[in-house]
Amino acid sequence: MTHALASLVWRPLLPQLWVYGGAATLAALTLLVCVRTFTAQPRRAVWFASMRLGLITAIAVVMLGPSRELAPQVDNRKTQMVVCVDTSTSMQATDAGAGEPRLEHAVRRWLSDKQVAALGEQYQLSYRAFDDTRRTVTLDALRRPAAEVATGGVTHLAGSLNDVLLDLPTLDAESRLLVISDGHDTDRQPLGPVIKLAKERHVPIHTVAVGTATSPPDIAVIAQPRQEYLLVNEEGQIVVKLLQAGLDDATVNVRVRRGDDVSEHAVKFAGRSTASLTLPIRHDAPGVYEYDVSVAPVAGEKVTANNEHTLFVDVFERSMRVLVMEGEPYWDTKFIAQSLRTDPRIELTHITQLGPKKREGVVTRVDEATEPAPPVTIEQMRRYDVIVLGRGIEHLMPPDAIGLFDTYVNGGGKLVLARGRAYDVSTDAGRAAAEAMAIVEPVAFSGGVQRDVPLELAPSGVSSPSFTFASVPDASDRVVRAMPAMSTLYEVSRVKPAAQVLARASRRAVADGAGGGGGDASTSQPAIVTMPVGRGRVFAVLGDGLWRWSLLPQDMARYRGVFDSFWSNTIRSLVAGGDLPPGQKVSIKLSRTSVRLGDPILVDVAAKIPPDQVYAPVVRVTAPDGTTRAVPIDQVGGQSNRQRGTLDADAVGVWTVTLEPDALHAEPVTRRFSVYDLDLERLDPAARPAQLKMLAEETGGLSFSVDDDVDLAALLSRERIASLAPPRTEYVWDRAWILFVMLAWAGLEWIGRRWSGWL
Repeated sequence: MTHALASLVWRPLLPQLWVYGGAATLAALTLLVCVRTFTAQPRRAVWFASMRLGLITAIAVVMLGPSRELAPQVDNRKTQMVVCVDTSTSMQATDAGAGEPRLEHAVRRWLSDKQVAALGEQYQLSYRAFDDTRRTVTLDALRRPAAEVATGGVTHLAGSLNDVLLDLPTLDAESRLLVISDGHDTDRQPLGPVIKLAKERHVPIHTVAVGTATSPPDIAVIAQPRQEYLLVNEEGQIVVKLLQAGLDDATVNVRVRRGDDVSEHAVKFAGRSTASLTLPIRHDAPGVYEYDVSVAPVAGEKVTANNEHTLFVDVFERSMRVLVMEGEPYWDTKFIAQSLRTDPRIELTHITQLGPKKREGVVTRVDEATEPAPPVTIEQMRRYDVIVLGRGIEHLMPPDAIGLFDTYVNGGGKLVLARGRAYDVSTDAGRAAAEAMAIVEPVAFSGGVQRDVPLELAPSGVSSPSFTFASVPDASDRVVRAMPAMSTLYEVSRVKPAAQVLARASRRAVADGAGGGGGDASTSQPAIVTMPVGRGRVFAVLGDGLWRWSLLPQDMARYRGVFDSFWSNTIRSLVAGGDLPPGQKVSIKLSRTSVRLGDPILVDVAAKIPPDQVYAPVVRVTAPDGTTRAVPIDQVGGQSNRQRGTLDADAVGVWTVTLEPDALHAEPVTRRFSVYDLDLERLDPAARPAQLKMLAEETGGLSFSVDDDVDLAALLSRERIASLAPPRTEYVWDRAWILFVMLAWAGLEWIGRRWSGWL
């Protein structure tokens, strides 16, 4: 039981009646002694009795536990509050307020001058915008029109918040997060890891949900050929992906048109958000074939630009002869050979050195009368369209034969370095092979190694046909980021001028210190590189571990087939991108014939001219609306016979690239490509407030709706005070001098009684 008296709080050590009773009993005994000694020495009797009664009173007061409250210590320093604002395109939806875009409505209500000023008295405010990336922004930038700010095609909600939490060790303790979002996460990543990290770092996450939980009906169509290049009379497929919102039980007709041939195919969603359709195709003559795939608009559909997709299929005549050689067997080349065997138009020869005196040769779709052997002459090399090298090539070929790879590639051959260095520099034979291979390698190796390195696509990789995954609805850069890490990545000191980096070590992995091989963490190492050499090309994977893409866990089932598509597309694009057609002096090639809106596309111009001749081609591009503009073209690696430009296609539809007539050709040379829009945020903009509410409740934060009338600063101030520890109390007698006085007082009384002869 606790009592309050004035500024004191009483905390008895024993029940009060026991203390009072004990004190009264001792006082009565003291008075009895005083009466017995009063007649002999009255003054001393009264004095000693008074001393004893004072001591008894002091002990009784101590037993009642007089205490005082200590005021709680309040840290008045400003702590950090990070305001995370969703800037994906779903925040452009006009279902907030009076038809106001979600972003503008949320910023106006929750980041007004008054609200920000009040929060600024307690917190150091900083702002992060997140969609497909996470970045620091200013408040003024967030207050611009939603059409300028909310432009992200996807939302990485969980990933972005996780990154912000990881940044918090550099900030003050007691940090806070305020998340303003509609709850979208395109990746559908669970929030559990974010909640766990927030709890570990004692960071409450406050959330503001904006938007309604319904979506207008919409359909998006994506069509891709399963292979970027087909052969004459080869069975191919067009994979059509349909994505819907608000049409769970609908059945739609997919219309496919090629020239005058039109067919329709019924597709029922049956409650699924996506549905697919596979269409067989075959062509008996080489050329470029155009297909138009469309779905009629449905009632209430506001955006119809994504209901149609045009694609182009390149068909060429000859089959592909591929040689895979491996001197030190490993998983990578084994899986590559298995993958290429599934491609019916690849004639595969696979040679493996199993030991000093044991070699194995396996052929697929090849009529060979003798055991296959590594090529040792340039004529033997030229039998193959593509040669794929694993590791330990010095165990298979003599040094003079390895030196012929330069002649092979310059003459139009295609060389793939599947495991980085194709030799072992720790041996004399390996060092000799390294000297012979250096001229065709697209990079210079430094000798360092990184381990377990996840990859990300470079801009050139986004537009590369190697990363066209028709069976996967996700964008190629997202697919690669989701793939397992490479087990080994060889570090490079430089990339040669003509080389093109398609994929590199993930910058996030480098920043977190992954792949500890002693490399420079400030740079991102190239991982997949390609380079033209003369009339041929070299394609290099600078390490081991891509075979992991072939063995994916169950939760990544939708990405199965990515490994096979990568290698099939790579081999086909290398073969198709070879020499100039017979009789032609110039050619124009596109890196892709179908690209997502916003992705770059590469335009390559090749010319059959003497080395000392200067060639300056003029390339123009015509947009779907008929407008024409020039495409800047530059030499590749200082070679006038090879020119390249990058084109940013900013409109949906069919584009035409034209190489204007010049001294080498009298007629214009044209190629066409299509641009499609896959904006998952706009397709299904329904808000998910339950996700945000759970995030707040599980981390100890507060959840709000965007239309709640809340003084956030005052509410957080009360919440902060309530979270303080209750006031502490301390005994007022717990002082050394009080104990000393009581002991001295008792001692003096004892001495006095002893001196008086009463003890």
